[in-house]
Amino acid sequence: VSIISIVLLVDFITTIVRVKNIKVTLQKVEELNEEIKERLREIKELTKEAELNVEKIINVEKMRKFVEKLDRKKKNRILHLYKKTTVSV
Repeated sequence: VSIISIVLLVDFITTIVRVKNIKVTLQKVEELNEEIKERLREIKELTKEAELNVEKIINVEKMRKFVEKLDRKKKNRILHLYKKTTVSV
């Protein structure tokens, strides 16, 4: 009976150690999972910011082209006005 008791005791102790190791490992996995979730949130925010920046750049480019177009129109009008005034004289 004593050998069976010793074997059961040893088995019980090893089971407790395994369970404790599993709990520690599970806790580390959960911590890593939370860190991954946090990094994914950061990436999502950075992606949103990048999309907004791209939209801003596109809008700035459109405005620059529009200003260039207006500038060409202004120069053409000035040239046209200049030609009218020089031809009249």
